[in-house]
Amino acid sequence: MFIIGPGYTEYYDPHDPNYPGGKAVPASTPESMDGTNWRALWFNDLHGAKQAIFIAAFGSIAAISGKPDNAFDSDLLRAIEEIINKKIKGQYFVKEIKGHETIISLSELGISFNKDKKYFIFVSPNGNYSEFLPFGAELLQSGLHIYAQRLIDGQIVPGTRRKRWGSGKWGDGSKWGEFGIMAVNILIKEL
Repeated sequence: MFIIGPGYTEYYDPHDPNYPGGKAVPASTPESMDGTNWRALWFNDLHGAKQAIFIAAFGSIAAISGKPDNAFDSDLLRAIEEIINKKIKGQYFVKEIKGHETIISLSELGISFNKDKKYFIFVSPNGNYSEFLPFGAELLQSGLHIYAQRLIDGQIVPGTRRKRWGSGKWGDGSKWGEFGIMAVNILIKEL
């Protein structure tokens, strides 16, 4: 992205607060050369949108490269990626659970609990766990509580898979061995 200024054209307006990176000035008549060669409204709309995306990502236009974007070096793409990262950072986790109920501390998730707020929580298996039903989950002062359950032969069986004795392979829901550890995807969003 570039800043509209003397390096681009001598016909620009650096004082409009809606365009901190400068804006184009239209020509005084269709035949004159005292303004931008582009139609100023269209150009300002496009350039203003790019500036808005960059400011939403980085808080200011200070980090704009000053070079036109291209397919391999794009300020706009970096800004969009930053916005996406900001939106999911602190909301998506991959953690391990074991047994009927797993409690993950709020400090481990980097979340501060507020009993007056509502939270959306989605927990799903991370891997090939086709027999698992949707996980129950609730966010409490004591941490994120995750309740695993599977459907085995038409029966709901609480907990993660159990290990077989001896072979070390995952069991089929029998009562052998201890519960195994499994990875889960966790999405937490404050509403």
